[in-house]
Amino acid sequence: MKRSLLLAAVIAIATSVAAAQAPSPVPDANPNWNKRLWPTERTSTFAQLPKDPVKLFDNLYSVGFTAISPFLITTSAGLVLIDAGWPETVEALMKNIRAVGQDPAAIKYIFVTHARVDHFGGAGNIKGMVPGLRVGMSSLDWDDAERQMKAGTKGQENSVPAPLARDLVINDGDVIHVGDTAFKFYVVPGTTPGSLAIDYQVKDRGKSYRAMHTGAVAMYGDPSTADAYIKGLERLKMLGPWDVLLPNHPFMAQPKDLGEIERDMAARGKGPNPAVAGPAKINAFFDDAIKLAREKQSMEQQRKGVAQAQ
Repeated sequence: MKRSLLLAAVIAIATSVAAAQAPSPVPDANPNWNKRLWPTERTSTFAQLPKDPVKLFDNLYSVGFTAISPFLITTSAGLVLIDAGWPETVEALMKNIRAVGQDPAAIKYIFVTHARVDHFGGAGNIKGMVPGLRVGMSSLDWDDAERQMKAGTKGQENSVPAPLARDLVINDGDVIHVGDTAFKFYVVPGTTPGSLAIDYQVKDRGKSYRAMHTGAVAMYGDPSTADAYIKGLERLKMLGPWDVLLPNHPFMAQPKDLGEIERDMAARGKGPNPAVAGPAKINAFFDDAIKLAREKQSMEQQRKGVAQAQ
């Protein structure tokens, strides 16, 4: 009996020593970080994209699709379109704009949140349809867009961006007035190095709300951009308070998926606008995004350290 107890003690000590000496395990999983931040993340084929437009505010319409979210803003001097979708979706986008009683020929600007084909790819087509229309991106994203067009970079279902010459270059802090509406821009590294955040007022039943539309929140890809991405999120939070956070993909909306917000609008009655998340919820979102980005960065640094030690 004593020998058994002694043997058990020796094994326990040896196991404890081995565990203490062993390096911390490095997770070998490859998490979907966007899915963790936005549980309803999704994609759709071009055939699955069309949906009806929805009026969210007196001066703002959701005119996009099931997986990407162009928005139309009405002003006293014409229309502003935020993001242009793919070349393949331009016809459906124009149909949605007409369905809300607006004329695509009145579009004065397309502001592109970031240079990815699902957001700027159709801009060249629309610009060709509307004389005098201006397309705006940051200088860094114009560089990126031009590289993609020159290389024939393919996106979903082999979509390539429509030809588009460099037009309006938007700088950090710029303000563009379109009639009674002012759009202020911040260049914030995110999905692309020159992603734009756009600050403007939306109106609902006699009240105005501060809204932000940004291309900077999708989780960074290249580990070398982690610090810039995190600083960008911190800056966006600091620039608040924000009442409304508008997405460039439906699942990125706050306080919940844009599809749910749009359904709630139909049943709103005299209640509050479901698209108004409020500063507390938007700040909580930024805090969650920053925390998750730091977790991702820590995992990448840990893996890099293990790889260098081998």
